[in-house]
Amino acid sequence: MSAGQHRDHFPRQETGLAPDILGKSSDYTWPKEAKTLVGKRYGPVSIVRWELRLPESAPKIELLTGETRRERVVTLEEEARYLAAASPLLAEVATVLFDTGMRPDELHRMCWEHITWNSRRHGVLLVTKGKTDAARREIPMAARVRQVLERRWRAQGSPESGWVFPAPTKSGHIDHSSVKKQHRAALKISRVRPFVLYSLRHTFLTRLGSSGCDAWTLMRIAGHSSIKMSERYVHPSGETVLAAISRMELLVSE
Repeated sequence: MSAGQHRDHFPRQETGLAPDILGKSSDYTWPKEAKTLVGKRYGPVSIVRWELRLPESAPKIELLTGETRRERVVTLEEEARYLAAASPLLAEVATVLFDTGMRPDELHRMCWEHITWNSRRHGVLLVTKGKTDAARREIPMAARVRQVLERRWRAQGSPESGWVFPAPTKSGHIDHSSVKKQHRAALKISRVRPFVLYSLRHTFLTRLGSSGCDAWTLMRIAGHSSIKMSERYVHPSGETVLAAISRMELLVSE
């Protein structure tokens, strides 16, 4: 194969790794093993140069709307506007996320057999799977969550088992794509600053920490694997510290 044929066999490229024929091997100083390898493959008269061309600057990556807002806290006023603009399914999903702090994937996989209606005040949700072992936990239902789930349960004929949010997907239940368009529409209609549905978990935990919840309790509710993850949501104020001392004094005086 001639040098010209070498060039045709390895076309020059604008980016990436591209070989190019330089000429006589005697004109260049190459490691012995490189000469031997090239010589065996292509003959003794020509050598191959591999070029790595890097762009002068890294390309700008455009993120989807809301992708950088995972840890945004949604205000109560924004929540009301968003829920009013949401479709019925999205409103149910968002309400449960707002009031439980569940990860979206955990909500998608909810089953009726994992709900206990007569436990605690409004009932209990059991999360059976998650990112870590700590994700397996019980979450007491708030009044709004109970209303949403009980209404859905009765609409489905009061089943004893099955998906809480069934859908015509491969898994049989809703997933991230199920309400993606509905979420975008609700943001547009409500004119709420963009956020992703995972932000509702962050919103719940932020509200929980602001209510005076200690880090260990928050860790259990959230299903965190490390107390460090929970501590960032807890910022005790002077009033919170004083209330804790007062509760301790009442306990001791009894």
